[in-house]
Amino acid sequence: HGSATWKSGGTQVLASCHGPTAPRQAQALAENTSSSSSGGALVQVLLPGSLRNGTEWEVFLVNVLTACIRMEGCPPNSMIQIVIQVPSDDGSVLAACVHASVSALMDASIELNYLPVAITCIIMKTTTTTTTT
Repeated sequence: HGSATWKSGGTQVLASCHGPTAPRQAQALAENTSSSSSGGALVQVLLPGSLRNGTEWEVFLVNVLTACIRMEGCPPNSMIQIVIQVPSDDGSVLAACVHASVSALMDASIELNYLPVAITCIIMKTTTTTTTT
């Protein structure tokens, strides 16, 4: 098991990693959640229901984390579950979820092929006004 806290400005995300778990537990946990399997283990991400883009973000996180986890090191038909909590949201939640999830995987000693990173960008439109007299 592993866990991590990620803070970015006023955003704070907590992530816990459970697994790889046994096949019977994996099948029971996989029902009605966003998950993906790529060879060795099934990856499942659980986000709080209060996030406005929760389901879309779960699918994104599952795809990113499934691609970075070294599946050869996981037992066949096992499951890695990542549970995410968001105590405070100041805008950069998705990037903080990526970083907290990866940190929790590393804390759990899950082998990774690479370390995904994420950023949040904001584009501000500036206008200038000129006055002629």
